[in-house]
Amino acid sequence: MKKCMIAIAGVLGMLAPASEVENYQVNGSFEYAANPDIPDCWTPFGRHARSAIGVPPEFLSKENIEALVNRFVIDETTSVHGKKSLRTEAPFFIGGISGNVEPNRDYTISVYLKSSRPNMAAELSAVTNDRQNPYRSKRLDVSTEWTRYELNLPRYPHNKLAVLITPLDTGKLWADAVQVEEGLKATAFVPSKFDAGFTRPQPRIHIGTGRNQKTPSVTLGKALAKPPVIDGVMDDCWKSAPEMTMNTIMGAPSEVPTRIRAAWDKENLYLFFDCSDPAGNNGKGESMEIFLDLPGIGSPYYQFIFDPKGRKRNYRVLDGKHEWTWQGDWQLAVRPRTGGWTAEVVIPLKQFAEFSEIDCLEKVKMNFARNYPPGPEIHLSWAPVNITFLEPEKFGTVYLGEKASETTSVSAVKLTPSDAVDHLFSIRFNLSNNSPEERTYTVFGTLETATQTVQSKTIRVKVPAGSGTEAVLPNFKIADSRARIGLAVLNEAGKTAAQWRGYLDTPHVLEIFSEYSYYTHEKTARIAVNSAAPESKGGKLVLSLVLEPLPAVLEKREYPFDPAKRFYEFPLNRPAKSHTYTIRAELFDAAGKKTAASRCDLLKLDPHHTEVKVNRISRGMYVNGKPYIPYGYQVWLLNEQQLGFYKTLGHDYICYTGHWGDLETNRKFLSVCERLGLKVMNFYAVRPNAEAPAKMLGLLKDSRAPVAAIPVDECVDHLVPRVISESKCANPYLVTYRNDNIAGYRYWRNRPDGLFGDAFSIDRYPLILLPKGLPQTPSMIYSFERVLELLDEDCRRERKPLFIWMQAAEAQSKEPTRDELVFLHYIAVVNHCMGFTYFGGVPISRYARETILRLDRELKTIQPFLFSPEDDVNTGFTDEASRDGLRVLAKKLENEFLVICINRTTDSLKAGLALRAVTGGKDAQAEVLFEGRKVPVRNGVLQDTFPSFGRHVYRIAMPKQAK
Repeated sequence: MKKCMIAIAGVLGMLAPASEVENYQVNGSFEYAANPDIPDCWTPFGRHARSAIGVPPEFLSKENIEALVNRFVIDETTSVHGKKSLRTEAPFFIGGISGNVEPNRDYTISVYLKSSRPNMAAELSAVTNDRQNPYRSKRLDVSTEWTRYELNLPRYPHNKLAVLITPLDTGKLWADAVQVEEGLKATAFVPSKFDAGFTRPQPRIHIGTGRNQKTPSVTLGKALAKPPVIDGVMDDCWKSAPEMTMNTIMGAPSEVPTRIRAAWDKENLYLFFDCSDPAGNNGKGESMEIFLDLPGIGSPYYQFIFDPKGRKRNYRVLDGKHEWTWQGDWQLAVRPRTGGWTAEVVIPLKQFAEFSEIDCLEKVKMNFARNYPPGPEIHLSWAPVNITFLEPEKFGTVYLGEKASETTSVSAVKLTPSDAVDHLFSIRFNLSNNSPEERTYTVFGTLETATQTVQSKTIRVKVPAGSGTEAVLPNFKIADSRARIGLAVLNEAGKTAAQWRGYLDTPHVLEIFSEYSYYTHEKTARIAVNSAAPESKGGKLVLSLVLEPLPAVLEKREYPFDPAKRFYEFPLNRPAKSHTYTIRAELFDAAGKKTAASRCDLLKLDPHHTEVKVNRISRGMYVNGKPYIPYGYQVWLLNEQQLGFYKTLGHDYICYTGHWGDLETNRKFLSVCERLGLKVMNFYAVRPNAEAPAKMLGLLKDSRAPVAAIPVDECVDHLVPRVISESKCANPYLVTYRNDNIAGYRYWRNRPDGLFGDAFSIDRYPLILLPKGLPQTPSMIYSFERVLELLDEDCRRERKPLFIWMQAAEAQSKEPTRDELVFLHYIAVVNHCMGFTYFGGVPISRYARETILRLDRELKTIQPFLFSPEDDVNTGFTDEASRDGLRVLAKKLENEFLVICINRTTDSLKAGLALRAVTGGKDAQAEVLFEGRKVPVRNGVLQDTFPSFGRHVYRIAMPKQAK
C-alpha cells in the first residue's frame, strides 16, 4: 500500500496539529536513526527499558542476527506520519527507552498498528523498567489496515514510562505515530517537541579549548556591609556584584544562559544564580553544584548540590574520596521566574575547620556546575574541566577583596638532584611576599612516595617586602618515580600564610628497568637505561644481579657506556629459581668516579603453558612470546553455541563476567574459548555471592584461555591493593589489574601507593547519556580523549599498558555511530592504548558491529609498529588549525614509518603535517593504508584533507641507511 493511501476513516483528522498536547515519546514516528538500521530511542529486544544493552545472549546466533536484519526494519513503503514506520516480527518486539513523567497522573499510550494478516495477536504494554513485568498490558487483534490503539494509565505511580509493542502471532506487524500524553483519551498525534533536535546540524564543539585551558578568576570587591535577604530575589546588593557565566564543561560557549554573582563578608560567602530554561524543562532532572576549596590545595574540598525544587545535599571530599555523611550548614532559597529560575545561597565559613587556621582568607578556589538534561550540552561549568566536575586543580579563583592577588604565595615548585648516587633531591620553590613589609616565614615541607615513609624538613625564610626569593628544602631521599610534596608556609604568628601540594616526577639521573614483567626460559634480559648524567661518555656501566637481602652478587657485567645507547643485554645464567631479584646499576665516568646509581626488579618464574608478559618498552602484552592487543566485547557467560557465533564476528578476544558463575560454569566457558582460539579476560570481581577472586583465579590456573584478570572494578576501598596482590599471587602469569571510573582513578593516582597492578584501566562512556532528541555528538566525547591523556601520562612514567573500556552497545537513545566509533578507537590508539574492551555486549546495529570489526582488523595491520622498541617519532604541524585539530602518533620500524592521524573536530579539516624527522626533509610517497591511495611528502610536509572525526594512517618507506 502506498504511504499516501491510509484506508481508515478519521486518520487524517487524528494527525492534525495540536500544540497544547505534549507527546512524551521521542521519535514516535521512527523517522530518525543515527545508525541506519535501528531507530533512535527504540530497541527490538532486552529486558530493561532504561537503556539498550546490546544483543541479549539468547539472540547470539547466526540465525537470530540474520533474522534481526530482516524482521526489525525501518520501512519506507508505508506510514501514518512522516515517511517511515517500523516493521517487526516475532521474536522481536518494539521497545521504547523509558522517559521521564510526573508520577500519580493520568496517561494514555496510543499507537497506529497494522499487520500482514487479519486479527494478528499483539500486546501493547506500559513498562516502568522491567519488560518482563510490565505495569499494564492490553491484548490487541491488529487489522491489516492502519488502526489506532490505546492503553489508559489512570494515576500512573512511577516517574519512568516506556512503550512496549509485542507481536504474539506469526506475521508482520507495523507501528507508527506512537504517543504518550497526559489524560485518559488519545488526542491527535503530534511529534514530541524533542524531535526537532534530530534535524539540528552537528554543532562545532570544543573548538578553541584545550586540556591546559586557563582557569578563570573573579575579584569580588569590598565585603558587604549588610547581608542580602536569602529569598531568591535579586536585591540591590547583587547588582554591583561581579557576574560569572557558565560554559560547556569543556569551556566552549553554552546555549543555555546560566549566570552567577558572588559576594562576601567576614562570616559568609553569598551566591546568586540566574538559570535560563530555554527548553521549557521546568527543572526535571536538573541540579546545580557548588565546589569550595578553602586552602586551595585540593583537599579537603566541599560539594553543595541543590535543584530547582529546593532540595539540597552536601559532601566533603578528602584526598579524592567522598565523605557521604558530612553535614554542612548552609541556606538556600529557590524561586521560579518566567523562562527559568533563580536561587540564592549563603555558606557560613566558620563551619570549616581549616578557616580558623588560615592567617587571612584572601581567596578561595571554587567552581559552579549545572546539570541541564535537555542540552544540547548536559553539563555546564564556570571553570573548564578536563573530564569531570571533581577536579579541584581546575577550580577557578575567587578573590575576597579588591585586588586579584594574595599576600603570600608559593610557585614554581620542582625537584632537583643533589646526589645521584644516594638518590638525594632538593625541593626548590619561589616564595613571594606581596606585603609592604619584610616577613619571616617558617616553611614545613613533607615528601612521600609509594615505597617510602613520609619525610619532613623545616626551614625559615626571610623575604623582603614586595618581592620573592627561591627557597630550598634539601636532601630528600627518593627511590620512586614520583613524589607527593606538601608545603605549608606559616607566618610569625603560626598561622597558615600559603600552602602547596602536588605530585612531581622524580628527575633521576639514572634509571633502569627490565624489558619484561617476568622471565621464564629466556637466556638474556634486555635492560633499558635512561641517563641524564653529565660527562658520562667514555665511562662504564656496571650491572649486578643480587637476591636481596643476601649480599652476594650472583652475576655482574661491565659495559662501555654510551649515552645514546638505550638497551644492554644481561645474561640470565644464575637466576634459576623463582624469585624477585634485583639488578643494581652503577655509572662511572671516564676517571672511574661513580656518578649515579639505580636499581630495578627482575622477576623469575617457572615456565607455564600460558605466559602473558608486559613489555615495559612498548607498554604492550606478549602472549607466549608474541605481541598481542586484546580487542573485543564484554559478554555474559555464554554457552557453546553463543561462543561459536561470537567467534564468527571476527574477534579473537573476549571479556566475560566470571563472578556470575560457579567454578564449573567458568571452567566450561574457558574450555570452549580455548577450543575456539579465543583469548579471555576474566572480569571476576569481588561479589558477596561469589568465591574470592584469588581463590577462583587459582582454581582456573590450568586453563590456557585467560590472558588477563580484573578482580576489582570501580572501588576505592582500602582493601583493594590486597585483593589485587592476592589475585596476582594466585596466577602470576596473567596480567592482573583493577578497572576504575574516572573518580576512582583520580582517587588512586592521588595516593602515593595508588598506581599498582600490571596495567592501568578505565571505563569511559561519553555517549550513553544524550539529551532527548539530540543525537549529535556532544563535547563530552572529548572527556574520553582526556581520560586517555591522563592515563598515558601515568603509563609512560610507570611503564605499564593502557587499557580502555569503550562504549559499544549500552545507550539510552542510540549506539555510537560509525564516525564516533572511529574517533574513539583512533584517539585511543594515538594515546598508546594497548587493550580495548567494548562494554555492554555486542551492538544491535550491524553498522556498529561492522565498524568495530573493521577497526580491529586495522589495528592488527599496524600492530608491529605499535610494538616497536623505538621511541615515538617527533612530528609537527604547518598551521594552527592542524595543530588544534589533529592528534598524531608516529612510529618507526626498521626503515618504515607509520603516521597515525585522527581529526578530533566535527569539521572537514585540510591539514599539514611537518614530517622532517621522518623524511629528513626529502620528498617521499606516503601510502594511505585502508584507503588505496598515496599522497606526496614534499620538503618534509604532507598535506591531506580529513573528514569529520576521520582518520588517515600513512606508511612511509625510506631508503635504508648504510651502517
